[in-house]
Amino acid sequence: MRRKMPLMGLCPIGKFVFSHEDAIKQKKLIMTKFGKQGIEFVDLDKTLQDGIVRKQEDVDAVVRYFKSKEIYWI
Repeated sequence: MRRKMPLMGLCPIGKFVFSHEDAIKQKKLIMTKFGKQGIEFVDLDKTLQDGIVRKQEDVDAVVRYFKSKEIYWI
């Protein structure tokens, strides 16, 4: 029986460290690397503007979305 790999949730945070443009660039770079390595993941593009957490108010939407996709953290 083939073991199912866990689905990864990509939750980029765009506060303080990068400019908005750099945060988007870094997110795209990570997504490309995951794709090349065959890593299945869920991003936040359908949940948040630009798919990047920018403020505390975004957190509840991210948690709800990840739970709906059965992504859990430990």
